[in-house]
Amino acid sequence: MTNPIRYAILDDASDEANLWELPWNAINENGVEIHPRRTVEEVRPWLIDLVRDGHVVIFRMDEPDAPNLELDEALAVVADEDNWDPARARTVYGVITTESGDREHELERDAAKR
Repeated sequence: MTNPIRYAILDDASDEANLWELPWNAINENGVEIHPRRTVEEVRPWLIDLVRDGHVVIFRMDEPDAPNLELDEALAVVADEDNWDPARARTVYGVITTESGDREHELERDAAKR
């Protein structure tokens, strides 16, 4: 059985998401909620695991040519409460899947359909 939080992160990141959007609920084009709202505390450990495993990367959305953050910097960004709040964030961070993350997303999506 897939973990719904891990799947939601991969689903959001597969289409590039702002870091602070990851806890938000997701609604499909038919108005149906596909991922419920979560707390940052629920999302953060799953995101940390996905970053450490190389399935997602974090980058600066306001610097289009900036490279993806190195692991230590990415983990510090995830740990900083301000980065999860659009009103307090000093930098806009994005989250996107890597090739291995895309494969994980497919596996999670297939498992969720069962």
